[in-house]
Amino acid sequence: MKNEKTISSLPYVNNAGSFLITIALNAGLVFLFLSGRELTVTDVTISMVCCGVGTAGINVALAGYIIGKMRMAGQLPPNVPQPRAIRLLPGNKWLLAISLAVVFGVLTPSVNWLIIKFYEIESFTLIRHIVWQSAFSCLVTVIVMRVVVLRLIQPDLDVPGQPEQKGSSNVIDPLPRFSALKNWFNTIIDDFGFNMIVGLLFGSTMIVDHNVVITPTTRAGIVISALILGMIITLRMVYPVLGSIRALKLSGELKPLPAANKFFSRLPESPLRLAMALSPVIMLLSLAVLWTVLSFFGFEVLNFFQFFVIRTIFVTVLTKGVVRVAVLRYIQPESTPRR
Repeated sequence: MKNEKTISSLPYVNNAGSFLITIALNAGLVFLFLSGRELTVTDVTISMVCCGVGTAGINVALAGYIIGKMRMAGQLPPNVPQPRAIRLLPGNKWLLAISLAVVFGVLTPSVNWLIIKFYEIESFTLIRHIVWQSAFSCLVTVIVMRVVVLRLIQPDLDVPGQPEQKGSSNVIDPLPRFSALKNWFNTIIDDFGFNMIVGLLFGSTMIVDHNVVITPTTRAGIVISALILGMIITLRMVYPVLGSIRALKLSGELKPLPAANKFFSRLPESPLRLAMALSPVIMLLSLAVLWTVLSFFGFEVLNFFQFFVIRTIFVTVLTKGVVRVAVLRYIQPESTPRR
């Protein structure tokens, strides 16, 4: 049973194995070949080519091996998305590895180069690059794993004699839909405008000679910026998310747990009260993350756009955590929300 559980969990993105293997290999190669000197943009770009190629190859090999085991054990999900674009990729795992290695061998250093230019970075220390490449390799792992898993479990790759597939794992269609991209774009634009308006209230946006002037974010002033950001996140993201999850509870779409969790069952039931309870945590977390990022990468001053990108990534990741907390609160058995 232990082996079966391990087999059925490895190919999917929500496991630590693929991340740990990818991070260890990328960090080891960087340390082996680039230690002992300050790194130039060229060094980092070449390293990111290796990151894209290596990460794609590792995850195709890992997913291909484990999915083969799952197929013969009847552990694959019986019904999976079948997008036409995914079926255009090679079904042979080695050809698939080569294809994705080429794609990410170009895409990874290209995106990395744009980020370097955007933040005006001229050199990296070894430890900064190891951390940066490790984070980037995790992102590539998420994308590659979703593509590879969905391709390798398509019906056209069924093999003679395989048992009936009865797995229950959730397989995600990684291809973005136009509506999702449109919603994401609109969210970014709305958030951008809201931040400018808030800046007028807190002094970071000024009108000078009929021109809009947005003051930069400094590491020295990050405490105030982070606390303000924490308040904005509480009102603009946390409270609406909590309300949405509570609505699922009210409609019966969230099934209660058989036994209560002592911590989560004691949290406030009202979305507004729960948001206020989480607000100090959000503000402290905003301060810790933003100060760490600016300090670790040596950023003393960031313009509005540079800081906005970091902020957007932080809020995107934080949203997933807030959703998790909200679900855990509203599936407590004694929690029967009132309208």
